[in-house]
Amino acid sequence: MYHQFLSFYAKTSFFFLMLFSLHTIPLFASNIKQEKYWQTQLESSLLIGDSIILDTGAPDKVFAIYTEQHTDTSKGAVILLHGMNTHPDWSQVIHPLRVELPAYGWSTLSIQMPIIKDKNILNKDITEKQYQNVMDEAIPRIREGINYLNVKKNIILLGHNLGANMALYYLNKAPTPVIKGVIGISMSVGRRKKSAYYLPTLLKKLTLPIFDIYGAKDRLDVRNTYILRYRAAKLAKNTTYRQDKIFAADHFFSTQTTTLVRRIRGWLDKLYLQQLQ
Repeated sequence: MYHQFLSFYAKTSFFFLMLFSLHTIPLFASNIKQEKYWQTQLESSLLIGDSIILDTGAPDKVFAIYTEQHTDTSKGAVILLHGMNTHPDWSQVIHPLRVELPAYGWSTLSIQMPIIKDKNILNKDITEKQYQNVMDEAIPRIREGINYLNVKKNIILLGHNLGANMALYYLNKAPTPVIKGVIGISMSVGRRKKSAYYLPTLLKKLTLPIFDIYGAKDRLDVRNTYILRYRAAKLAKNTTYRQDKIFAADHFFSTQTTTLVRRIRGWLDKLYLQQLQ
């Protein structure tokens, strides 16, 4: 009788433990419903590039857009990681790079990144846990993007704002030799120094080429922390880190898109030529 009671107690405890876990640990950090809505909208209106699905192992697979280079010679591929709560063909920053870089030998793969579950996407009260969840959920998406491009030997990660943090976070968690450089557009360092995604901490551990580009009229959290990013790269003894400010550019480079694309093209081509030597 005593052994039967212990068996019943153990099974009951396990059941309630699992039930509690399901309510406290979300299956997805991202707003999957919003992701699916944007996927439907983009697939019906896509004119340049091909819609693809990345299998991350999760029940809901991830939408992405692949655009092949238009030149005879392939220089490599750029994985585009959009900013907070946007999508892989966002009209500012992401779309121009996605469709223009292929004309210069760079294929692009723009991935739908996790969307923070919050009704107000500009909410300053987004918790550290929400940030941490989407950062962790970004890892398999970037990994599968790299796997999709496995025939490309020269892959660059390019992120806008939160997407740049995700790129650096990924490289800290899963160093990948095929990644030859990172472009961070309008990077902010984060609010919590002890968090796993605090940008200076991530930069201190990386020595691969990094292009840190931002606008002279960017958000304050970007403009006011440029020196922290610079110092972190110096502490890493990263001699290939470069920082560039585009005058008159805001956070989305609204009037400076041409300049943004040209500067990024120049950095990519210089990196490509160095690799040929």
